[in-house]
Amino acid sequence: MTARGRTYGVGELRRDLARKPPALVYVVEGEEPLLAQEAVSVLVEACIPKPSRDFNYDVVAGDDEGARDFLARAGAYPFMAERRLVVVRRFEKLRLDERDESALVEYVRSPNATTVLVLVATKLDRRTNLAKLLDRSACRVSAEGLRADALPGWVATRARSAGVTLEPAAAQRLVELAGPGLLELANEVEKLAVRYAGTPRVRTEEVEATVGAHRAEEIWAIHRAFRPDNAAGFLRALGRVMETEDEPVRLLALLARHVNDLLRVRLMLDRGPQTAGGLAKRLGRSPWQLEQQMGQAKAFTRAQLLLWLRNLQRADVDMKSRPLPRLALERALLHSFMGRELA
Repeated sequence: MTARGRTYGVGELRRDLARKPPALVYVVEGEEPLLAQEAVSVLVEACIPKPSRDFNYDVVAGDDEGARDFLARAGAYPFMAERRLVVVRRFEKLRLDERDESALVEYVRSPNATTVLVLVATKLDRRTNLAKLLDRSACRVSAEGLRADALPGWVATRARSAGVTLEPAAAQRLVELAGPGLLELANEVEKLAVRYAGTPRVRTEEVEATVGAHRAEEIWAIHRAFRPDNAAGFLRALGRVMETEDEPVRLLALLARHVNDLLRVRLMLDRGPQTAGGLAKRLGRSPWQLEQQMGQAKAFTRAQLLLWLRNLQRADVDMKSRPLPRLALERALLHSFMGRELA
């Protein structure tokens, strides 16, 4: 059984589950959605045979269901299978009253022996007793993003797994064009694998032809225009991208990641004078990236950035549960620029 209280990477989790039965409670925590998605996929493959997944695999959202609802599923017996799997996405958004929290604490202390419960969160509040209990009792899987200097290697490794070999300069160029998000990088690697299957080595030229520098420059233009006094410029830059963006949720994820990055920089700056090189080393990013983000972070207050994050999180829920997702995103942006919180 995987060790409680230990933190795994996705690859290590896969290797461990190939040798041992799964644990009963997992916490998948981090800001990188691709790694969280892959960790859940690894657990699904290891825990539930494909023929029985329709009856023994449940996925719920923390902002849609109460604790007692998914605990009832976790407490049920599997149907004609060895175990059940219950995944709670956006677990950090779960609203717990005293009774719900007590029920969840009791379950974590004594989980159902035939259920694997997976709690997926961007970040847990370590001040709470529940988070402290999960740190001690659950198996933790990291879904944190990679340092900037590790991204080209990650891209090259993923490309090899997809059947293509990237020259080192090509892997670096892909990161420059697609940005630091692993989900975006993985999508571009898949395009390269399809387009250049059978090619001995993929060069920088092929990467630029596939990813498209113009599209990447538009994404960076959104980031550069993001200032509290530049609503018109920001919305113009965003509008150019949205004209060709089929999935506004992806655009929201890119923006939310950028706001979160700025908040981390803002918190660092609040502690005292910082240099771009020093912050780059601490946050695992390139100095030129930090120079831009430091200027942006100084333009916002901590409260403004927190308001942006809350509104984007609310928009994420609205976009996935209601029609016209683009309108939900635009509403969140306008409210944020005006300093208003979404109801």
